[in-house]
Amino acid sequence: MQLRTSHRHGRRRGSAVIAASTPRVRALALAISIAHLLSLGGCGDDSLSVPTLEERIGTVIFGPPMLPFPDRGWRASADGGQWLVATGAELLLPVREATDFSLWLDFQPAGEAPPFEILWVGPDGTRERLATTQAESAFRLELTPERLVAGLHRLIVVVDANVELALSTVRARLGEASIDLEPGQRYRYWFVSDLLSFGVTGSEGAEKNGGFVVLGAQPVPIRLPSHDGQLSFRVQNSSHEPAVFRLEARGASTEVRLAPHERAALRLPLRARRPWEPHTATATVEGSNHGLFLWGAPHFRQLGGEDPRSAASPATYVLITLDTMRRDALGSYLAAPDGGEAPAGPARESLTPRLDAFAQGADVVEHAYSTSPWTLPSHASMFTGLAPSRHGAGVVTAALAQDHATLAEQLRAAGISTLGFAGGTLAGFRFGLAQGFDRYFSPSGLEIIGDSLADSALEALDNLPDEAPAFLFINFFDAHYPYLAPADQRARFRLEERLQARSPNDPWRRAVEGDASAFRRLIDREVPLAADGVELLHDAYRAEVAFVDAQFGRLIDHLDALGRLDSAMVVVLADHGEFFGEGGYFSHSNRLDPPLLEIPLFVKWPGQRSGRRLDALASSTDVFTTFLSAAGLEPPRADGVELVEAQLARRTQVVAEEHEAPLHSLFESMRVADHLFAVQQRAQRLLAWETERRCQRGEPGRWSATSCPPEFQRAAEQRLEALRRDARPPLVRIEASPEERAKLKALGYL
Repeated sequence: MQLRTSHRHGRRRGSAVIAASTPRVRALALAISIAHLLSLGGCGDDSLSVPTLEERIGTVIFGPPMLPFPDRGWRASADGGQWLVATGAELLLPVREATDFSLWLDFQPAGEAPPFEILWVGPDGTRERLATTQAESAFRLELTPERLVAGLHRLIVVVDANVELALSTVRARLGEASIDLEPGQRYRYWFVSDLLSFGVTGSEGAEKNGGFVVLGAQPVPIRLPSHDGQLSFRVQNSSHEPAVFRLEARGASTEVRLAPHERAALRLPLRARRPWEPHTATATVEGSNHGLFLWGAPHFRQLGGEDPRSAASPATYVLITLDTMRRDALGSYLAAPDGGEAPAGPARESLTPRLDAFAQGADVVEHAYSTSPWTLPSHASMFTGLAPSRHGAGVVTAALAQDHATLAEQLRAAGISTLGFAGGTLAGFRFGLAQGFDRYFSPSGLEIIGDSLADSALEALDNLPDEAPAFLFINFFDAHYPYLAPADQRARFRLEERLQARSPNDPWRRAVEGDASAFRRLIDREVPLAADGVELLHDAYRAEVAFVDAQFGRLIDHLDALGRLDSAMVVVLADHGEFFGEGGYFSHSNRLDPPLLEIPLFVKWPGQRSGRRLDALASSTDVFTTFLSAAGLEPPRADGVELVEAQLARRTQVVAEEHEAPLHSLFESMRVADHLFAVQQRAQRLLAWETERRCQRGEPGRWSATSCPPEFQRAAEQRLEALRRDARPPLVRIEASPEERAKLKALGYL
């Protein structure tokens, strides 16, 4: 980034610290005014004007009045000399203080350019179409002083479908300051834009951290509580030179020297503040004036005194999602609750001894349903308590939007450390699910294998202070296609021997070996059903189920060894199921059939040692409400209820949805409608789309067509109307990036 400023209107690097906030709309008690967020403050009586640790989270701290940051939608040409921009790419503009100057943005297309337009979204959510142009020559965009209020502004580029806009020059001018955006610096821009867009950032690799980023070597004051405690960070030096990170407060200090792109933990125990001491700590970096420095996973843990949480609240909260785990794949669900036939499925014997043992000391919900038949909207429902139409992730947005007060955000604001471990790419940070997590692990490719994921989680648990409250989210992705379990689990089913007995070009063999194109042929019904082929695919899946069970057992054993398990609240559920030939279908998504929506759901409450079967109707939205209630927090308006028998007994229906979306195209071989809804009761359900309504009656192991009882249909229609009324409106049609499309194709989605 090249920066030229006048002495009058630009601040020198190393000057007073000012933060630019993210636009997150939080329903939190710690919400503050923009004046406090942008104030400088100092020591003594002025220290109360310094932002608190929570107020610093999600901010970028820099000197000039504003800086532009292209997000990951801005790519470089092959020679690195031009920007390539597709629909949905954002230019993020943090403005730290109001200005008397207009901001001019100059765009110079590289040769003939397609028509494009610019949408502006202000810090308060105001939206406006700023310009439409044929872009045949240089194009200038103006943001006037009255529009440039402090906060984060987003400029969204909209280009004709399936076309990229090539730009040779992008320049921002504010007064005498001029900033050229260089394609060769895109990774530095992305470092910042990731924090502003997704709530976490970090160098390439699995670990991302929430916190704040400082541009250049400068001190950052932070207001602290007055009681005893420990201030901690996971710091990272994202520069090409060594840097020293230092924490100072109340006469104590600690520091660490980091090589380029190195990270470390930094902890500073603090005694209670005395009357003459300031409230502030100072976070300082000595290093390059052009470096990016992450103060990640910030936390102040109170030592002694009254805990702000309820004394009855658990110290450890654990959410485990079993990606693509059919309900009948678990031994706990093999026997029908009414004593009837076990449901048809890939598992006829228990492959899950550790999950089954866990269920013996937990509540097992008999009728739990996902909100969606694929990963992103299902997890977004768990994290927001909202149906897919209302949160919009995977429906009208390519990621969970930042204006939701997520489960992790609210727990973090209550003083609980938040740790996330995404096994699959669709639960990764780029899809917005990392919001509110102090530390988040995302796959750099398709997935993080379950044993590696568990290793990271166990290490993170070991590094937590004893009895420190923590929220742990783990997404075991292994049961998702491709079914490539470790050799010992595959040997259990003689998979390699059986594969070798088939032709190398056999589509069933190729699908089991992980060939996504062969699996797609099964999805598209290009391969005749063969009982031995289906069973082979089943067994490859079952090997993954057994592997996930073993990793789950490792996690539970470790929580027990740390003394955290008995007092923990642990929720285990699948995000959706999987087809294995029912109706001729394979994989998941596209439809709302029972094999996809019926999910396992276990809840272990603090101190619980005996299991119960709850003959109740539950939804994945209930996860959100349950965790917040357990932490003594008041859940905001949501679609879920707490997973306790008294509340579930009043539940009469749950809703699931599936939508054609730019990120998620439906297969013609499985499609029912572009927008499909299911209103589900325990024994009947309504399938609804624009042109049709169908009712089904539930029987052991199957659902059959029936007429809709008038009272049920009226109630279902009311629920659907409420969903339509509250649906999140689209801002702009966002296509999947080439990288995302490649990953989705490998997973069988495209």
